Amino acid sequence: MDQDAIDNTRILFEQWEIYEAVIRHNYMLHRELVESFARCCQRVPAQGRIVDLGCGDGWLAWNVLRAIPFEQYLGVDVSEAAIERAATRFREWNGRFTLRNGDLAAQLMEIPDSSVDLVLASYSIHHFQEEAKRAVIAHVARVLKPGGLFLWADVMRRDEENYRQAVDRVTHRIRTECEAMTERQREMAVEHVESSDFPESVEWMTQAAAQVGMSLEQSLVQDPNYAAFAFAKT
Repeated sequence: MDQDAIDNTRILFEQWEIYEAVIRHNYMLHRELVESFARCCQRVPAQGRIVDLGCGDGWLAWNVLRAIPFEQYLGVDVSEAAIERAATRFREWNGRFTLRNGDLAAQLMEIPDSSVDLVLASYSIHHFQEEAKRAVIAHVARVLKPGGLFLWADVMRRDEENYRQAVDRVTHRIRTECEAMTERQREMAVEHVESSDFPESVEWMTQAAAQVGMSLEQSLVQDPNYAAFAFAKT
């Protein structure tokens, strides 16, 4: 993730009113993600090790994993404020969690090979440009144990769209459908998307995972704007 994208993402998600409105009004299908991810996570062993790339304030992980008997959770995010909120949220996990503030790719590189049972990535990988995305996905495959799961939710580019057209569609939706946000909040979100979003198509996402040895197990959520998948390391 380049420095501008890191800075822009940090600025956006430190505006907590925007983030909370997105979740509260389900603008990015977080309810569906919780349901589908939690179902997949029933496979995580009791000694399971979990990595969350772009954990934010921990809302998604907390709702997905709170009934899962895992051993260790590592959450990574570029926002220090998000990490602080996640630490408060996860207190009941009694030392089973570690949080790191920093670039997702750099933190992922420090994880040993074949040491992780589950990798979560919700709305984070699209902030990387194409070749950097491929590198992140390759490291996800590297750290997963055989049979380990990669649950990936992200903004989606339609097959007929280029990046610019996809970004224009997303920003139009923010301006016209996110009515719970103030005009200023909508424009802040638009600025973030225009500077930091590089969405890929469903075909690109599934092929990129397959190329590094992760097979598509299930399409979990897919609508005209967002997609989520469960991949398994073969």
